Amino acid sequence: MAHRSLDRLDKKILHLISEDARIPFLEVARACNVSGAAIHQRIQKLTNLGVIKGS
Repeated sequence: MAHRSLDRLDKKILHLISEDARIPFLEVARACNVSGAAIHQRIQKLTNLGVIKGS
C-alpha cells in the first residue's frame, strides 16, 4: 500500500472520532465545515488505508 500523508481535515476527523467513536457523521461534518458526504468519503478512505481499524 502506498504511503499517504494525512491532511488537516483527516487529522481533525480522527481527533473528533477518537474523542467519541459514536459521534454522528453530520456532527463531525458541522465541526469540520464540510458536507456529511465528504466525511463519509474521508472515513471510508481512512478505513481503506488502514488508519481506522474498526468502529
